[in-house]
Amino acid sequence: MSLHTLIVFTAAIVACSQAKAASSHSHLEALQDQFWTCDHMATRSLADSSEAADCSQTFEELKAEMFKGDFRKLLAWWLANKKSEHKKRDEKPNLESGPKLP
Repeated sequence: MSLHTLIVFTAAIVACSQAKAASSHSHLEALQDQFWTCDHMATRSLADSSEAADCSQTFEELKAEMFKGDFRKLLAWWLANKKSEHKKRDEKPNLESGPKLP
């Protein structure tokens, strides 16, 4: 194998690793966003059975991927972030019912 081929091969491996890490990171961010959307919704209204099932699945997936199944770590993270995450969602206009009224 020539030096040039080795360099190109190594660069391709690094690029693939970075793409996989970015994909994994964006997946985790999407899970977190969905979790907070579910948590916020649950404090404001009743979810139908389909929404509740989706939220339950999101919770389990987030617990497994971000906290290695450790509920206590998830709970600590939830307690530390709930206020700011709910505030973000309170400030977003609801596209279905129009902007939030004062």
